[in-house]
Amino acid sequence: MPGSAGHATSPRASFLRRDNKLEKLQEQVNVLKASLGISDEDLLWRVESSKGNAFLAADQHLASSEERYDRLVFEMQELSRPDRCTDEDKANVILAAKLRSLEQQALQVAEWKAKAVACQTDMAQTKKILLAARVETELQRAKQNSNATASATQLEQLTSKRLESIKESLLSVQQQLKPGQEELQTLLEWLGTETDRFAASLVAEDKSPSYVISVETVEAKRSLLTTLRAIPECAQGSGKLSTLCTKATQLASKITASRARDLKYTETELERVMRDIEIWKTRREQAKEFADEMGKREAAWQTRQREVNDGSLALMRTFIPADITDLTVEALVARAREGLDGSGSGTLYTYDLATYLKTNRFLHWLITHGDDIERANFLAVESAPFFMDFTSYDIHELQALVRVLPDSFSFDKDGRKRVWRTSFIEHVRMQAAQHQHETIKAGWDPVRRARRDVPLPKLTARQQLNPIFCYPTDAEIDARLDKFERQRSRLESKHSRLKKLDDELIPQAKAEYLAVAEDARNEDMQRTFGKTTLNALRDDAKQQHLSLCKERDTAKRELVHGERAWAAMSPSFEQYQAEVTQIRALDPEIRNAPRARPSPFGGGKVNFLGELQGRFHRKGSNAEATASGDNSEAESASVGAKKPMNFLDELKRTSVRKAVNSGDPAEVENISQPQVLEMPASSSKSSSTAPPAPRNFLDELKARTANK
Repeated sequence: MPGSAGHATSPRASFLRRDNKLEKLQEQVNVLKASLGISDEDLLWRVESSKGNAFLAADQHLASSEERYDRLVFEMQELSRPDRCTDEDKANVILAAKLRSLEQQALQVAEWKAKAVACQTDMAQTKKILLAARVETELQRAKQNSNATASATQLEQLTSKRLESIKESLLSVQQQLKPGQEELQTLLEWLGTETDRFAASLVAEDKSPSYVISVETVEAKRSLLTTLRAIPECAQGSGKLSTLCTKATQLASKITASRARDLKYTETELERVMRDIEIWKTRREQAKEFADEMGKREAAWQTRQREVNDGSLALMRTFIPADITDLTVEALVARAREGLDGSGSGTLYTYDLATYLKTNRFLHWLITHGDDIERANFLAVESAPFFMDFTSYDIHELQALVRVLPDSFSFDKDGRKRVWRTSFIEHVRMQAAQHQHETIKAGWDPVRRARRDVPLPKLTARQQLNPIFCYPTDAEIDARLDKFERQRSRLESKHSRLKKLDDELIPQAKAEYLAVAEDARNEDMQRTFGKTTLNALRDDAKQQHLSLCKERDTAKRELVHGERAWAAMSPSFEQYQAEVTQIRALDPEIRNAPRARPSPFGGGKVNFLGELQGRFHRKGSNAEATASGDNSEAESASVGAKKPMNFLDELKRTSVRKAVNSGDPAEVENISQPQVLEMPASSSKSSSTAPPAPRNFLDELKARTANK
């Protein structure tokens, strides 16, 4: 139809409209990038991250970048190897110098050979001329032609002289040619050896090809080998020699330049990959799924390590009583020694171990309620050292501590506790991986064309077991006793020196000073010895007295400081001597064990309710005993203990009553039988401040609940 032809759309018009749309879209994208200040790569990442899990995508890109980094580092090492870098450069320089020498020597030998051939030709012709001149001379003599004879004789003499000159020239050329040929032969032999070495290296590279070396470098090496093999054939004066030597020198320089270019390219790529790694790390940390994904990974690790961590927690809880904050170091040692039945069959705690357990607030978390841990201000100045130095704990301590670590901390506006928790978890995970001999991806395997599985280094003896939990050896004991003896000897020497100063030296110096001062005031002495001399003697005596007084004051201060340090030592010298006696009396199997045997403080779960009841009991006992002040202290203590017990019983009964009213028998069963591990009570020989047995409290609570 004629009318429909005007409304038809031509393919060219559609193509132009499509191009216009693409141009407009590209223009809009460019304006968007300019307004946001992002690059093409950033825009692509935003598009990719919006389509799925940004954390997993960034983590995948990070793993790929780390793999490229390991590969490039391996290539850098290969390209920088001495046999590929320094040695090869030196070999190429030596080869170029030898080739130049070979070219010059070959040309010189060829020139000498040409001279020798020319001399030999001249000598043959001269001999013919000389022979003809002699024949002519004899003929003229036979004819008795004096003029012709004289002319022939003169020609013979000239020809003979020329022959001698040619012989001398030939001899000179031969003398130069022989050592020249020997030197040329030496250069050819060296070139043959170098060619064989170079060929062997190429064969080795062909057997184990390396993708590090570029194709251009490999082709240049093969061309150089072909050229080196062709040079000896042209060493006898061929015109190709100069061309071949020049070509070989250029190929050697090309190999060096190609390797340097490969090295430079690898360095550039390595720098770019390092920037990419930092970019992907930042993007992974900034992903909105970062917290959830890291929490999932930590939870998965905690699940895998649950059995091991629980075992470490149970082990470490055997060393720490639930009321450790109320015990002194001496009381802790005594409690551990007495045992459960108070018969003295417990564990021998060293004073160092008791002090370590008493003062280490981080380890106190093992028997602390989780709510208290969440609210703890553990980064305060007085307790920060125990929490910041992760390297001071062994693997069992770390696994036990990570088991009681809460998921988050309260009162953490600045995020310091969260950062600390992340660092601690990472440290424990690394230590656990080393302890379990795990491997990590690091380095590059050129055979597999993949990253290597590198085993982690083993834990040190200090990381496997804290020496504080071991009994000291005899050598350590002797060294510490010697240290005590040296310190006591220093104190005794200072004390004796101070006594000598006070009782003898200072009084003598003072008496001497007073006597000299009296003489200095005497007129007869002044006339006899002179006033100046007497004043000088008086000043010397005064200075000596003052120096002794100053020494006495210094000795007093040092003695006071030393005695204070001696008194503050824990353990004291007497305590350590008693401890050494007990250690040496131990059974060798116990003393030489890798770790001190478990203490009588139990393990597993801590009865926080029983511990709270025990603390109320101790506070009530102390308050009643202080108020009464008579001989009925025990009775007052027992009366004071009933108040917190009744309060807790009432609290428990209220919970049971609510459960009964709700009609849930399972809840009643859970309340009447709490899932806690009972901590052993202190023996009758322990101090009056020891907590009562949680077992009796729970039995009474169960009985009352059953009666209800």
